[in-house]
Amino acid sequence: MIGLLSELRATTVLSILDTIRQRGLSVESAAEIADVDVGVMRALVERRDFRMLDVHALGRIMEALEAAPESGRKL
Repeated sequence: MIGLLSELRATTVLSILDTIRQRGLSVESAAEIADVDVGVMRALVERRDFRMLDVHALGRIMEALEAAPESGRKL
């Protein structure tokens, strides 16, 4: 079970990073859209450090980024 959660978290992080890249978002913009601290988003994007985020938090970030308008502005 732990292995599956780790794999799910890693896959979700890759999806988040890909969405940020495809939309051309800055770390700051992505943090604002996802309503998370810039430091948390910076750790995720720049250092691939997601230890502080559980699978639910990662899912919320992914959903927020996917739901945001292409311009990167909040809904």
